[in-house]
Amino acid sequence: MSLDKRVPCKLRPKTCLMFLVLVWWSSATPTQVLAFLITPPRVRLTGALFSIEGEKQKGVLHELNIFVREKQWTLRLAKAEFVAGTGRNRMVLQHLFPLSMRFVGPEDLIHPLLEAEIARKPLIIEGLLYAGTRTLFITAVEESEKAGSHRD
Repeated sequence: MSLDKRVPCKLRPKTCLMFLVLVWWSSATPTQVLAFLITPPRVRLTGALFSIEGEKQKGVLHELNIFVREKQWTLRLAKAEFVAGTGRNRMVLQHLFPLSMRFVGPEDLIHPLLEAEIARKPLIIEGLLYAGTRTLFITAVEESEKAGSHRD
C-alpha cells in the first residue's frame, strides 16, 4: 500500500515534519537534551590563582586545578557561593572537589587569566557552572582586596 492511500494529502506535510522532529530528538543524547532544558547555576569563586607547582597551604577552603586553555593553575578558594538561588548548592560543589575544572568564556575575560601577572592577585570569578562537565563559563573577573590572597 502506498503513502498516497494511507495518509490524506492535508496530513502529509505534518507527518513529514513530525517524523523529522522525532529523528532529530532521538539523535540527541540525553545529556544534550537536559543541558538545553536546565539552566546552570551562577557561582562566584573568591580566591587567588597560583602556579601548579606551588606548595599546598593550610587554612584554605579548597584548592582546585584550573585549566584555562593550555594554561594550568591552582585556584585557592577563600569562598565559593551561588549567586542565584538553587536548592542544591552544597551538593553541586561537593561533586567538583577535589577535582579539576575548566574555565571558558569570552576572550576579554579569558585572556587575563592566561597571563603570569595574575598569579597571587585576589580575584572574584563569576560564571555559569556546568557541573557535569566541570566547566565554568566565565561571565565576570575582577581583582578585589576582599578576595584575600593566600601568600606562601
